Amino acid sequence: GDFCGVLQLFDDASGLEQLRTAFSEQNDWLQFVDAERANQLSNCRIMQNALWFSRAGWLAPKKICEYLGQHKLYRDDISWRIETSQGEIAADIVVIANAHSATQFEHTASVPLKSIRGQITELPQDYLREYPRCVVCHDGYLTPSDSGV
Repeated sequence: GDFCGVLQLFDDASGLEQLRTAFSEQNDWLQFVDAERANQLSNCRIMQNALWFSRAGWLAPKKICEYLGQHKLYRDDISWRIETSQGEIAADIVVIANAHSATQFEHTASVPLKSIRGQITELPQDYLREYPRCVVCHDGYLTPSDSGV
């Protein structure tokens, strides 16, 4: 993953303007950019204004899950806990975001889940004419290349 920035595109100009009004004082973490600046930030052909989150980015879900899967997760009387090499972390809520494989955990084994294909599609880096330097979000999202994919 990388904290390379995130562009959020909008089809509805009025929705973008409502956000511009609501977050007008938040230039330290959120900027409203025109299509030309969106093109420069993303290295992609963008035809509309966007929100730019300069300090945001993306994570490689498979790598994160593999890493977290190496640590013990359990629930005590107060909270969920995970043991890491940096110490123990406590949380009120744990999101188990591994799709239909969530039933492999003792606490979620009885949850009725079904597998739905197509949540993430990986493309070879040379599949696109231009590939993004940042995350570009719209109806789906596109991330920069991760090791050629």
